[in-house]
Amino acid sequence: MKHSHLRHDKTCLNCGAHVSDRFCSHCGQENTEPIESFGHLISHFFADVTHWDSQFLTTIKYLVFKPGFLTKQYNAGKRLSYLNPIRMYIFISAVFFLLMFSGNEEKEAAKPVNFNTFKQHLADSLRTLEKTGKKLSKEDSIHNTIYTQWAGKLDTLKKIGKKDESITVAMNNHGEIVFKLLENKYNNVAEYEAAQKKLPDTAKDGSFSRYAEKKILRIKAEHSGAGDVTVKQNMAHDIPKLMFILLPLFAVFVGMLYAFYNKKKYVYSQHAIFSLHFHSFVFLMLIVICFITKINMSLVAGSIISFIATLGLFVYLVAALHNVYQQGVWLSILKALAISVCYTITMMICSAVLMFVGFLLL
Repeated sequence: MKHSHLRHDKTCLNCGAHVSDRFCSHCGQENTEPIESFGHLISHFFADVTHWDSQFLTTIKYLVFKPGFLTKQYNAGKRLSYLNPIRMYIFISAVFFLLMFSGNEEKEAAKPVNFNTFKQHLADSLRTLEKTGKKLSKEDSIHNTIYTQWAGKLDTLKKIGKKDESITVAMNNHGEIVFKLLENKYNNVAEYEAAQKKLPDTAKDGSFSRYAEKKILRIKAEHSGAGDVTVKQNMAHDIPKLMFILLPLFAVFVGMLYAFYNKKKYVYSQHAIFSLHFHSFVFLMLIVICFITKINMSLVAGSIISFIATLGLFVYLVAALHNVYQQGVWLSILKALAISVCYTITMMICSAVLMFVGFLLL
């Protein structure tokens, strides 16, 4: 690339420091004339693009085919030849979310998750504890009353010809949480409040159950009293923020497992770099899966791809841990398993919180 003419003045235009050579030793700016020709701007543009493109391709190659290599290079101080981990993560994750939340709504197949199933199982279990017989002791009668009342409170699938109340939650491919609300027991809030007043204190709904029921009845009223209503809450803008919370937590899990590693002491920032590189690979794989799923395929084929992807991520994590922290393969497998379990539980909790917040915002 053709360089601009150097200034005769040895004072840096950017920071004011003395410049002994072409570049300022204080801030790094080139000490050239501030007025540039259009041709020089064009050459700068192509030089920057081709340099970034070469750097990006090199970084992606090592990220995919040499797990842990970039983390080791970064920790060793070799950083100029590869993309900054934060910049790479932001770019790859942005591409993924752009692909994830754009697409054909007709083709999405979000599987609903019914959060009432566990409560229903508890209700049925409590009913099995009830003792029957003509002569029951006073203690057994009290226990039966308690079991009946708690089963009634937990029973979210009460059958009177058909389901009276249920909430089904799902997330579609556009970052929207879809709530399917079924309410055929009460027509309005006043009717629900009147029914609650007739119940003994031990059988009344708790604070959140009352809040949820009233919200559902208000939504029902907004939809002309329809008993079966589907509403959506857009949470797409919160999911990338959630990942920024999960990413440092992942680094915490890694750090906990290597806190007592005697050969070398690691600091949290090194685990954070490992987390950035691993998540960049995860999003890169998800981008590939996004393109694959655009092809019409059977449910079995989709399940096979999901299984292979999950297994591939685990193998990659094991290899990355083994290469970065230099421990045995079997020990790396055990630690990768522990990290995966902790991370999965954390993701489930965060997803539940996200859905809970979505419900509150309805």
